Amino acid sequence: MVEALVYIHEKNIFHNDAKGDNVLIARNGDLKTPILIDFGRACRISEAKRKVLSKDEQAKYRQKHSHIDPEVVDGTQLPRVKSDVDSAGVVFSNVYKPNKIKLVKEIARKCLQEHKKRCNTSELKAMLGNFRKL
Repeated sequence: MVEALVYIHEKNIFHNDAKGDNVLIARNGDLKTPILIDFGRACRISEAKRKVLSKDEQAKYRQKHSHIDPEVVDGTQLPRVKSDVDSAGVVFSNVYKPNKIKLVKEIARKCLQEHKKRCNTSELKAMLGNFRKL
């Protein structure tokens, strides 16, 4: 999933809907490979649009779309690469819950920080390189 995000971000595109439902696991023998799907909300970074929602609409949107960057929902940030990283953090957080792998928790934490402190996809990919060494 992260490699797919890195690839599209290098092409100045963001997914805009990275979530567990949009990650399939392909199996080839013992090898399991996550595949990012559903690019229906993807767009060029330069074409991102700011959402303007009332407080009521924000609350409803967060309930229905908990994987969307909170700073995008509240209108303080345009959807960007780091918005996809936040969404990936939600996926990693959900992976951590049943597995309790500390590195996955740390990766989720770095992805879910406020926008200014949040890692980018290249940093995320480097952290995952550490995971593969385990």
